[in-house]
Order: sequence, then C-alpha cells, then structure tokens
Amino acid sequence: MRYFIFVILGIFSSSLLASVNVDLYHTQVTLQEGQSEHDAEVTGLENVIIKASGNVSAAQNVVIKKALSNVSHYLTELGHDKNSDNQTIVKLGFNGKHIRELLTQAQLPFWPASRTNILIWYIKDDGYQRSIAWENVGSDEVKWIKQSAELRGLPLTVPVGDFTDIMNVEVSDLWGGFLKPISEASSRYQPDAVLVVRAQDNRIRWTLYDQSPKQIIKDSSSPLIGSVALSGENGIKAVVDDIARYYARKNGILISAQTSESSVEVEFSNLKNAMDFFTLENDLKGLSSVASIDVTQVSGERVLYTVHILTSVENFEQELSKNHHLIKIGSPGSESVPNLQEDASGVLKTSSESVMATEVVSGSGDASPAQPESGILRYEWQ
Repeated sequence: MRYFIFVILGIFSSSLLASVNVDLYHTQVTLQEGQSEHDAEVTGLENVIIKASGNVSAAQNVVIKKALSNVSHYLTELGHDKNSDNQTIVKLGFNGKHIRELLTQAQLPFWPASRTNILIWYIKDDGYQRSIAWENVGSDEVKWIKQSAELRGLPLTVPVGDFTDIMNVEVSDLWGGFLKPISEASSRYQPDAVLVVRAQDNRIRWTLYDQSPKQIIKDSSSPLIGSVALSGENGIKAVVDDIARYYARKNGILISAQTSESSVEVEFSNLKNAMDFFTLENDLKGLSSVASIDVTQVSGERVLYTVHILTSVENFEQELSKNHHLIKIGSPGSESVPNLQEDASGVLKTSSESVMATEVVSGSGDASPAQPESGILRYEWQ
C-alpha cells in the first residue's frame, strides 16, 4: 500500500486524515538473479517483521532467525507479477496474529498500524541551485522516498508541487528553517508532523517537527535534528530509518512473553542431577519451534516448563521425538501419570503425594487419586 499523495496537477483535497493506518502484513519482493521463490518468502517475512516492529535489526534476533526457517507458518498469500524490466515480483501476505505473536516471543516491540502522517520537504543543493522534490515531478528522490517509506511502514506525504505550492513556498525559507513559512506551507496538507530534509554534497541533514503545522509556531519545544554522512538513495534510506526508529520507540508496545497465547505446558521427569537439567534446557532452547521457556514448578526429579512455541504443538512434539534422551510417557489428560500439585503449605507434590496428605488430614481411607491436569505433555529423561 502507498501512503503518498497522488493527484492531478492543480487539484488537491484539503480533507486529508491525519494518522494513517498502515498495511503491515503485505509486501512484495523482486526476484534477483539466482534467487528462488523461497528466498523471496524469507525476505518478505523479514520486511514485514521490520515494518511491524520498527526495528531494522529485527531479523538478527535469535527467535526471528528460527521463524525465518519456517516461513510457511506465517504466510497466507502468494502471488506473482512482472515489472517493467520483466523481472518477477513475488507478492506476499502474512498472518497478522502470528506476526504479532512472533514479536512477543522475540521480545520485540509491536508498532501499531495507526501511524503518524508526516509531510516531507526534501531540498537538494547541487552546488548551483536548491530545488524541492515534488510529487508531480517524479524525480529519483521522490521514488527513493516512497520505496524506503513503504518498506519501513512510515507514512510520508510528498508535497504536490502545484500552483499553490509554487506560489507560497520559498526554498530559502525551508532551507533556513524559518518556522512561520514552514508552518504556512505545510498547513494545507494537514499532517501530524513535518520533516525538513536538506541534502548537500555527501551529507543529508534533517529536522523533524513532531507536531501539527499550527503548533510549530506556537510550541516552544525544540525539533529533533539529525544527519547522515550519505547521499542519494542510501542517504534517503538512512533518514527514513532514523525517523521510523524514533516513532517506533515512541509508539511501540512491548508485551511480556509470559502473556503469549502460543505456549504449552511440558513436564519432564527422572532428571537426576544439575547436568540433566542444563542439558534439557539447552536442548529445548535449541529447537527451531521454541522461542523461550519458563520454569513453572520444580519437585525432586521433576520439572514443569511453560514452553513458548513458534509453530504448532504437533511440530513441537515432532522435534521432541527426535531427542534420544526423551520418552513420551503419556498423552495430555492421561490418568496414569503423576502430576505436580501444590498443597496448602505451598509444597510441591505429585498427585499420589497429595492423595496421601489428604488421607492423613481427613482420616479417611477412601480418597480418590487426584486427576492430572489436561493439556500437559509429559516426558521422561533417559
């Protein structure tokens, strides 16, 4: 989805909405020579994760790396097209719920789809004159701004450059950072924020007014400023990365992995010593289906884990079945397998121990054995 203003010269609607709902879960990848469709799917998942988290380094996260090896779990749509150079474009859609869950598992923030609409004034000084990048001119700079902004999910509005703009905007005012002219020139676009970018030689400087145009001259707070020692496409990409990173940090939401819905309770028994525990934990963390693990209960040679998984329970169990140390000793809800429980004093006991305690307290010999909790997977360490 594109987030820029496409209008016929001289026609402009002043009824723009401020914040923009970004399509986080669709992307497209142009196949390069030697790339397979699977490569495009992996790249597409990386793009969506970066867009949804606002973190350009998200693909380096250990949990995300695991997820990239199982793209099919997240992929919902797949299509193909051709560009003007007859290259294949792979169009991809991903499951939003699964992507948000993945970010939770990886402890990366989620940057909600409702995002700040930013008007960008891009001024280039080529040594002879200064010029503004206008939407209707379609320069390389405009193309690079759009491409970078779409990849990062950053709604950037490029000014049209129609008669009204030409008559009311002075390049020198934008370059000089004069607040009143910037406010007046930007007001017709009704953005949430205004970004002024000045490109000269091999450096790009930017100033972000994180407020509406009217507030720019009313508010005494200082704008955000930055610079990159790059030019052209790379420079524009770096600026967009900086702005996206700022808003992702400002508006991102980090949810505890403990609240994740994709988790399963797993009980392991016959763990004789500390080395068994360490080996088991390392084995679990090394599984491609596992994001993280939490110890829920420990009692003697038994431990109950909450395992946060990246795939289905079936895939997780299939991976566990390949571990020669583990033998499955019951199915969820099996009545024959002891279960960890807490007594009134907080001491962890197996179900048989809990029954004995009940007999002693009540003086009754006909107490029935406590039933194990359903949904818990149980394995014995060998």
